[in-house]
Amino acid sequence: KEEEAMPDRQLPYIKFAANQFNCFGNRGDISSWENFGNWIYGLNSDITLTPARVDAIKKMTDTIKSDKAKARFLYEYMQKSMRYVSIQLGIGGYKPFAASFVDDKKYGDCKALSNYMRALLNVVGIKAYCALIRAGENEQSADFGFPHNDFNHEILCIPFKNDTTWLECTSDKTPFGELGSFTENRTALLITEQGGKLVNTPKSKATDNQFSTTVHLQLDPSGSAKAQIDLASTGEYRLLYLQSDALKLDEQKQFWLEQMQAKQPSAFDLESGKDTNYMKKVSLKLDYDKFVDVMAGDKQFYRPSVFKLWANTIPVLDSRKADFYWEYPRIKSCVTIIDLPQGYEVESLPANSNLKFTYGSYDVSYTYNKDKNQVTGTARFVLNNAVIPAPKYTEMQQFMDDIAKAQNKKLVLRKKA
Repeated sequence: KEEEAMPDRQLPYIKFAANQFNCFGNRGDISSWENFGNWIYGLNSDITLTPARVDAIKKMTDTIKSDKAKARFLYEYMQKSMRYVSIQLGIGGYKPFAASFVDDKKYGDCKALSNYMRALLNVVGIKAYCALIRAGENEQSADFGFPHNDFNHEILCIPFKNDTTWLECTSDKTPFGELGSFTENRTALLITEQGGKLVNTPKSKATDNQFSTTVHLQLDPSGSAKAQIDLASTGEYRLLYLQSDALKLDEQKQFWLEQMQAKQPSAFDLESGKDTNYMKKVSLKLDYDKFVDVMAGDKQFYRPSVFKLWANTIPVLDSRKADFYWEYPRIKSCVTIIDLPQGYEVESLPANSNLKFTYGSYDVSYTYNKDKNQVTGTARFVLNNAVIPAPKYTEMQQFMDDIAKAQNKKLVLRKKA
């Protein structure tokens, strides 16, 4: 029976594959991964650039000392110079454009751009290998025991000594040496001179995907409020927020309200900040005619945050058979400084919480500065592993419920005597 957040591969299935094939006159053998890799390697053989371009590339890199620094420079050069365009006719579904064609036309699909990057590295004496992979969040790894062509993407591997580096050549925004949830943590087919070899791509850490915010919340005696949210994001959050820049303004506003799980404001201003050193910044200004939850006599009750740091909950189950898959590990944090309404003081702060489960944690604490009449809330959510084993489902479900309860605790204010 299918369960929530489980890949299709966890259901029973049968696959069939031919041992030999003929693709537009190109005979191949896929009875072993080695043989199939040999066929692909033959299609990827054209990495020749013109003598003029070879001289230009050497000149661009001749003052760079280390091979890794040269590779980084050439990768960023390719990102700035080339565009991803997928044109696949006949054998073009498997055979990339020649490196010289890509160099001249400035475009290519995943295999053409990966092969072109391989050509650039070859000019400066750096060995690299293309790798076939099944791309998509939590997609299936290649099967060691059953060679078959279920790949839909190609990336590049540079086997530096003690520091294997992977490159996503279709993206102009992905940092050097990072893959992300599209291709991470699975088995790929490395295409070498000796044929195909199955290897594992790296797995990201929670620290690679961070969502960090500071919020200044100004409360008014009437129950209205103004909020300034300054956000910095890395990894998967950064890539998602960069994509939102292409939306129309109204769509961006809706996007951010849904992302933040924030209450609908009466006024909304958005400043899409810079993307510097692979960190995307965004600033939001929200006005609320009514932010207070309850006003009762001389007391006011507030949820002490503008948005939910973690809004996901999962249902209670008697048993779970399949592992549970999140998109990626992550860290989300927020510091909220609350200016209390004039004439009010704290009657009670929300309870601090320190929640743990095997693959994550949630911590929130509150302090009251009586001199400034400010409350500061500090919250941090950590998910260390994207794949949660089925036996840990109940523990995770309780953890998520406890976070929801912690975020619903109220800040209670009263009028000063």
